[in-house]
Amino acid sequence: MRMAFLRKRTLNFDPLISPRMEYSSVAWPTRQNPLDEAIAQGLGAAARAATVLAQKKIAAEGVVSAVDESLCRGCGQCVEVCPYGAPELVDIGEGVLLSQIQEVLCKGCGACAVACPTGAAAIRHFTDHEVLTMIEAALCE
Repeated sequence: MRMAFLRKRTLNFDPLISPRMEYSSVAWPTRQNPLDEAIAQGLGAAARAATVLAQKKIAAEGVVSAVDESLCRGCGQCVEVCPYGAPELVDIGEGVLLSQIQEVLCKGCGACAVACPTGAAAIRHFTDHEVLTMIEAALCE
């Protein structure tokens, strides 16, 4: 019996995915792959990895978090709540910690912005003022 299910695609799961294809229909294997097919998949995975590694810069998502360093007190709440591990606490000297966002890891979910007690973490292009303006505009229509 063959059971199919949906599973999020990752580089560990499917090394030949493109950045736009995140989900895939998967089935339990019913037979082993022939050697030539396994070699072709391995070469494809190596080619995919080489295209990523050959880039001098990796483009990040347009909607990512940013931290206002003048407001950050280094409490680490953003680090605790982020499901992607994008924020990290950096020692800037004399035991002073500040949060910095690794934009490549950030998916713009906003968990850090919600958890930040000082409002230092925010989603770019979605500040409180911008969101409230969009709500007001929607209510006026």
